[in-house]
Amino acid sequence: MVLKPGWLNRQFDEVSKNVEAWPEWMKRAAGVASREHDSHDDKPEAIAPEPRRAVQSAHQQKLL
Repeated sequence: MVLKPGWLNRQFDEVSKNVEAWPEWMKRAAGVASREHDSHDDKPEAIAPEPRRAVQSAHQQKLL
């Protein structure tokens, strides 16, 4: 299969157009929303760190 020159750039352009059509909540979930539109950034207490999982085996303990 031979790709025509500029193929990859056309793919990126098409994906960019598709992402622009997404609703704002989807852009935020994917991490592509601009910071000024995301109201959740103003509340750091709303984002809690994930709890650490307990080590399940001795082998995993050695890796830590």
